[in-house]
Amino acid sequence: MSLSLHNQRVVNELVELITLMAERGGYILVGTPDTEIQRQVKAIITQEIPATHRLQEFSLSPTSNLLDSLLKQAHNLISIENLDALITAADAQNNASTVPDTQDLTDSIDLTAPRSLLAERSRSQLSQPAYPSTPLGIGLPTDILTFLKLYREVFHENQILALFWVQTETLNRLMLEATDFWDGRVGCFEFIPEIDVLQRTPEEEEAFQAGQCEVCRVAHVSNRAVE
Repeated sequence: MSLSLHNQRVVNELVELITLMAERGGYILVGTPDTEIQRQVKAIITQEIPATHRLQEFSLSPTSNLLDSLLKQAHNLISIENLDALITAADAQNNASTVPDTQDLTDSIDLTAPRSLLAERSRSQLSQPAYPSTPLGIGLPTDILTFLKLYREVFHENQILALFWVQTETLNRLMLEATDFWDGRVGCFEFIPEIDVLQRTPEEEEAFQAGQCEVCRVAHVSNRAVE
């Protein structure tokens, strides 16, 4: 199944931004409704971007030092696809656990500490073997939130261009629960479900391809201005 004209336009914009930012670094949030659309979009990106910027897979691993692993990707174009899985696992853990002990949370991260001290503590915590549950039932792993918040500039400083592939719900959660990371993005693109052409009338098909119907309206968030 080929992409609709609507999604083709979105992927063209994504390829343009990747080409522009590949040498400068940053991170782009890409929302896809299913794995098939994600596969097609990645194939187009691989075909269209310059050969010098090969898309490489990268995982946010709970068993390794995330910062050190990321720094090894300097000057690379990386694809991160497991943030949804980490969130799902954290949700399951939160649902099965009781309310966390207040003292444990205080020992984990002191939000009143100076930024430099907080960053240093977070760097140490990121090397721990597992992510603790986040406080207040937010649902995202605490260390992932800390990492994305405190080290978001690592992408720019080391010319790492990262594509975060997530579900639409995750885009919404990042916007609400990881606002600093959300605000630091260089772009955000959301692809829409492909509806079987046989289920649409000619009028609906015309509206769909024109991007005018409700189902195909992109929840496209304005991309960060590039100086």
